[in-house]
Amino acid sequence: MGLNKKFKYMKSDPERLVVTCVHDACPWSVRAICSKRHKQWIITTCKGPHTCSSLQVDHDGRMMDSKFIAITLESFVQEDISRTIATLRSLLHAKHDHWVSHYKVWDAKQKAITTIYGDFDKSSAELPRFLVVLKDADPTTMTQLKYDHRGVPGTCTFNCAFWAFGPCIEGFKHCRSVISINATHFYGKYKGKLLIAMATDANNKVYPLAFAVVKSESKETWGWFLACLK
Repeated sequence: MGLNKKFKYMKSDPERLVVTCVHDACPWSVRAICSKRHKQWIITTCKGPHTCSSLQVDHDGRMMDSKFIAITLESFVQEDISRTIATLRSLLHAKHDHWVSHYKVWDAKQKAITTIYGDFDKSSAELPRFLVVLKDADPTTMTQLKYDHRGVPGTCTFNCAFWAFGPCIEGFKHCRSVISINATHFYGKYKGKLLIAMATDANNKVYPLAFAVVKSESKETWGWFLACLK
């Protein structure tokens, strides 16, 4: 119907969609409504044909929105969330032969992450409840949450969180009496670090002992983590 022509949106909302040819002299246009009865989009008017001379769409990704790109990139993000925007742009180009802007791919990646792992803000708000559930499921599990009070009553901001599973604490007595510690970056909306304490078991395998999430890596946060570990 579009004959591979470029078009522009004149109206776009949850109930109605109107698109026309990008060339004002061309009479082509399509109107569609979302039918509540049939629960699908129905074309009500289609004017044409195209009278403009351009036959091909530019391969600049303008006709691809971030929602469509997010669906395309979802499997790549799920496979490796640390993939850079430049890498995702190349993967998108290889699949659809369009070079999409850096920002649009970045926005699509955030949507794909939300689809896979859930909303960042909602997940962060669930952290206190998550730590309580860990402790409730196993009283030997150790948790600690630090937060900073804000000027608004009843609100606070996250500072850091620590947890060590009860079975890991119990099993440490059978490990070598050496603890290794390390940290790694987060690659999401909120930057911060994951601190990890590990041991070595009798089979020379890495034995997870304790974890902490902190806003930044510093002497203070490492001191707090080691105090919790002790």
